[in-house]
Amino acid sequence: MTMNSYQPIEPLLRALGGDILSPPERLTVGESSEKYRRLNNKGAYVGAWLNDKVPYLVDIMAALTSRDYQAVCFATSAQSAKTEIILNWLAYTAKVDGADMLIYEKSEKDAQDFSERRVDRLHLDSPEIGDCLLPGKSSDRVFTKFYRNGSMVSFLPPTKNSLAGKPSARVALTDYDRMELDVGGDGAPFDLARGRTRTFRSFGMCYVESSPSRPITDPKWRQNRERPHEAPPCEGILGIYNRGNRQRRYWQCWECEDWFEPDDEHCEWEPTDDLVARAQSVVMRCPLCRYGIITQAQKLQRDRGGHWLIEGQKLDKQGRKSGDARQSDIASFYLLGVAAAFNDWDKMFLGKWQAEEELANTGSERALKSKTNIDYGKAYLSKSRELERSPDELMDRASDYGERVIPEHVRFIIATVDVQNHHFEVQIHGLGIEPDAESWDVWLIDRYMIKKSKRRDDDDERLAVNPGAYAEDWDLITEQVIKKSYPLADDSGRRMAMKMVGVDSGGKAGATNMAYRYHRRLRKVGLHQRLLLLKGEPKPNAPRIEVRFPDNSNRKNRHAYARGETPLLHMNSDVLKDWLNHLLDREITGGGFIHFPQWFVERKAFFFDELCLETRDEKGHWSGAGRNESWDLLYYFLALVLHLGCERVNWQQPPPFCRPWDENPLVSKRQKDNNKTEKRKSLAERGASLL
Repeated sequence: MTMNSYQPIEPLLRALGGDILSPPERLTVGESSEKYRRLNNKGAYVGAWLNDKVPYLVDIMAALTSRDYQAVCFATSAQSAKTEIILNWLAYTAKVDGADMLIYEKSEKDAQDFSERRVDRLHLDSPEIGDCLLPGKSSDRVFTKFYRNGSMVSFLPPTKNSLAGKPSARVALTDYDRMELDVGGDGAPFDLARGRTRTFRSFGMCYVESSPSRPITDPKWRQNRERPHEAPPCEGILGIYNRGNRQRRYWQCWECEDWFEPDDEHCEWEPTDDLVARAQSVVMRCPLCRYGIITQAQKLQRDRGGHWLIEGQKLDKQGRKSGDARQSDIASFYLLGVAAAFNDWDKMFLGKWQAEEELANTGSERALKSKTNIDYGKAYLSKSRELERSPDELMDRASDYGERVIPEHVRFIIATVDVQNHHFEVQIHGLGIEPDAESWDVWLIDRYMIKKSKRRDDDDERLAVNPGAYAEDWDLITEQVIKKSYPLADDSGRRMAMKMVGVDSGGKAGATNMAYRYHRRLRKVGLHQRLLLLKGEPKPNAPRIEVRFPDNSNRKNRHAYARGETPLLHMNSDVLKDWLNHLLDREITGGGFIHFPQWFVERKAFFFDELCLETRDEKGHWSGAGRNESWDLLYYFLALVLHLGCERVNWQQPPPFCRPWDENPLVSKRQKDNNKTEKRKSLAERGASLL
């Protein structure tokens, strides 16, 4: 009988390093990080991972290996090391306790960047982790890593296919609120990811982290005393946090020894106009005794003695927990930005105050929302939804400054036109400035419709305007808007001509093409500089305004014939509407306060209803069902104010069209005392263009 020849097993065991056959070490994710992980952030920190540097992460990392939970959620700000938990968990998987792991990033490009920038650096800086990779290039791929203990770690975008594949014991989702909330109609990424771990029962775990960026869905929400740890109602990371056991971080006061949650609302500073000096003076005061003060330098020391409390628990002065903890299979943690380890208070508050200045100056909430989400770790409630405005409140602001006259201090007037199916809606606004002032106000002058065309039916009755079908109907704008003038309120007999007219060029069938044709006709008579076509820009990051010259003459499927000669003002609708909303909330004149005439209240009450129709939806866009012409025509006006450069005007030496009446070329000249010389015709009567 012949004996078969077998290779010895010793070389195989030596190649594996014994990892696959050795029992896992009894370590938590945090303990294994201190034992095996090294950091090499030159200029910041070089050395071993120290849990003492980020004490609040310890309990979160411990929950990842707890069989009491099926998921861990961490909602917090930037600079909190929340993503480092994923790297520590990966290191634990590779070195301590092997299992397949999936890591989801926002996109394939972000997944690649995470693998190359974060994971490859982890392998390089932590040799004991890097040595866990299987030999050979095929084990160290961009989107997949293979380790000696049999673990496979993959880096994926949150697509329908990637979230519906085979099971995995460990799943992590990073920067969750920047992911799509509904993946291919199958549901939220978090719920789909949890389904990947279900096969592993209590050994499966899903970790999700993010800074909040989803809007608050209920502007009337208020903190409930019975649910003190509840986050505002939001989709995304805060929605997941609310489903969990709702743990919050608590610090102990130096003075009274009671416990409180560190919150920027407990901070105070020196009352100085110097924003930098003010930011450098920020301290946190105990909200309970009002005596204990914590400085930025003392923050880490306070957190080292801090505790996570589940909703329903409380702490005594000795740090002992009691109470009925909220039950959930999700261990959810929420840390506000002021407690984040690497978030400096002076930079936080300085950035917020600068964003608030931008809001006051431009009406844009974009920077303030970003600071609130990223630096403070809080959900943002748009200013437009903080208070629900009513038409009656706006009517109460009306004053009797005359009917269809130019109020004192108004320097020029602008008309905006909305194109409807069978009429033009026209609104006249004045921009005014008090003597020696540096900011302007808005004055509503008139509102009317152009309904009847010059075309007639068989009974010689004038037909309704049809802007999408008849080019000649647009010429009514020349006669009834561009060449229109209004008397001054000083009873001098002088009139003010129109500085500019803005017309919405899109929306109605055929209207866009007619708008371009109308502008070309105005060019032939020298009136084209008095009219600007307008178009809303849906892209959220677009400039507030931008002039473009569309040219689609080479396209066969064009709907409007544009030849690159007609300027078109693109408007970031959401940003400009934010600004308008901010101005409508102003309670004192100056800085863009909007004045309404009393006769609007008496005869055009619909105007105020239209100003209160739109609100910001859950995606951050302004929307509403019903008539909103007043709202649209006002934000068109703001776009034209920006286009004319009024934000940059030196009101002590303004351009001609912004000067007082006696020096303003838009105002017709006063008659001479002897009345022998005819009054000079106004610009409106002459139809001349203004430079």
